[in-house]
Amino acid sequence: VWHIVVLAGFSGVVNAFNMPAQQAFVHDMIDDKEALGNAIALNSLRFNMARFVGPMIAGIVLVKWGAKACFFINAVSFVAVIISLLRMKLPPFVSHKRDLSIKEGVSYIRQHKPTLRNVILMASGAMFVWSASTLYPVLSTFFKCGEKGYSWMTSANGIGAMLCGILLASVLEGIPTRLRIYVGAIIFGCALLLVTLAPTFEFLLCLLMISGFGMILCAASSNTAVQQGVPEHLRGRVMAVYSLSFQGVMPFGGLVAGFMADHLSAHTTLR
Repeated sequence: VWHIVVLAGFSGVVNAFNMPAQQAFVHDMIDDKEALGNAIALNSLRFNMARFVGPMIAGIVLVKWGAKACFFINAVSFVAVIISLLRMKLPPFVSHKRDLSIKEGVSYIRQHKPTLRNVILMASGAMFVWSASTLYPVLSTFFKCGEKGYSWMTSANGIGAMLCGILLASVLEGIPTRLRIYVGAIIFGCALLLVTLAPTFEFLLCLLMISGFGMILCAASSNTAVQQGVPEHLRGRVMAVYSLSFQGVMPFGGLVAGFMADHLSAHTTLR
């Protein structure tokens, strides 16, 4: 088990560099900065399409060849990402002459109230709501669906998120960003609450699809709001704090969810 723990820790360190860089990179890839919201929506669509297709393929591989094959295929898939990055034509990187620290990013967030609200929303969501995904295996066992059930649950959540990404890039971008954030948070929370009342596994999948829709509506809109307001020279540092508020808090939320589910129940924890 120890080597899995070490690899998970190493993966966390890599993500600490990768996540803020990815978030800021979206801004660098587009020529028309007015299209930033659309670009972020398409980025969410790409990510969640993988969340939909990936678990379906992983479920087949897991049942037929085991977890080792899943890890191997996942590792090999990053070759395509590296090749794509090498082939991209980007404007030359211009380094900032003055030294900047993460403190300036934190200071900006503290002084800029809309960004502060988004960071707090993402941190609280990661702690108390997004971590609900750690209970998917428990719910799958409750409905006696096993590994295939878990794959279907993850895929259903990904389908909802993918549909939201499509709509955000087309129909929903005309709606005020702040309204999208709050509506998404309400949809996400209400759907998870109804999950605890799901009488059948099929109904559970429908609710997870709705929760995935609300999750991306809130998260992608929040990301857009932050990136549209942040100064260029602070973008990387602000997005680092923003990513930390989400990715850094979620593991602790998972621990809390697991502890509560162990002492109470998965359904009580979700409520």
